[in-house]
Amino acid sequence: EDTYLRQTTRVGDADTFAWAHLSPDGQQAVYRWLDDAGTGWVRFVDTATGERTPPTRLPAVEGQPWVSGAWHPRGGRYVGYVSYRCDGVHCGAPGTVTVLDSASGRSSQEPQDLVDGDDDIYSVAYIDEGRSLLVSDSERTFVVEGETLRPRGEPVDVLTTCCATAIGDGGTVMVHEWSSDGLSTHWRVLDIDAGEVLSEGDADLFVYTSAASPDGSTVALAGTTGEIVTVDIATGTERESTSLGAEVHWLSYSDDGELLVSGAADGGVSLWDASTLDLLGTVHPPRHGESVPSGAQFIGDTHDVAIASYDGSIYRWDTDVDRAIDFACQMAGRDMTEEEWAQFLPAQPYRSVCPQH
Repeated sequence: EDTYLRQTTRVGDADTFAWAHLSPDGQQAVYRWLDDAGTGWVRFVDTATGERTPPTRLPAVEGQPWVSGAWHPRGGRYVGYVSYRCDGVHCGAPGTVTVLDSASGRSSQEPQDLVDGDDDIYSVAYIDEGRSLLVSDSERTFVVEGETLRPRGEPVDVLTTCCATAIGDGGTVMVHEWSSDGLSTHWRVLDIDAGEVLSEGDADLFVYTSAASPDGSTVALAGTTGEIVTVDIATGTERESTSLGAEVHWLSYSDDGELLVSGAADGGVSLWDASTLDLLGTVHPPRHGESVPSGAQFIGDTHDVAIASYDGSIYRWDTDVDRAIDFACQMAGRDMTEEEWAQFLPAQPYRSVCPQH
């Protein structure tokens, strides 16, 4: 009854959801799904109590691995859209975004077409501490006011095909453009206010998700290869992790910048040292049948992680290392022998980790 991975609630609207997106503080999850008639729905769920909003109509797309919505950085508001990858039936009007209140689940204003019906939206992200929205279509990247959705400033002729990421508190953002062969992604750091590209480079993966460190010094990228790549904003230097062996759909930094958490297509949620990209551990929420993806987000200013599985189960992962060691020692009932230590931890000198046993 006191495990390090604990289910807190479950959503039962679908066997498998199209999307599960946790709020920046890990306190709410937005679930999107298609019913038997192909109609898209969304509801918001409190990750601790299970309290949930009534379902609201909103287009959804099955199996889309990249972000199709954006949480306000302080929560409470969610902008949903359907990208150009929709099937032409369940998309709604091209270029339309819907702003939802996460407390009620209702639209806070009428759905709005941001491109006059001429194009599809590729990416949406809150910037400037939530005062503005960065929006991208097939030819440009532009900014609208967060409250009114009115255009602000001039567009930038830069294509953004995935997961724009705000850097710091101002108008600096990293955007991504996929290669035509699906093997790499060109990233650019933009100063939106000045309309300038500050730096750019290429990552050898098809990026599905990205996250900026709290101090704005680094952006982490992940996608098809299962690796985490971090980009130093000042120098453009990249660091690469080992591969998880599954596509990564979600990334989040802890508030202190010490840890990264990733959510993968096989349901695995992994904890990383944010500086070294050493893999600290992976958990797989219980699942009957085929694996489904899991979203992950740190809860507030803690190192605990909220996990939203696409089967509707929500978990809390206590990532404290000492507690995990104590749990392992209780399971084993003894200390490691010197032979076992040499086999599994050859780079470290032998020591007792379970002295109470």
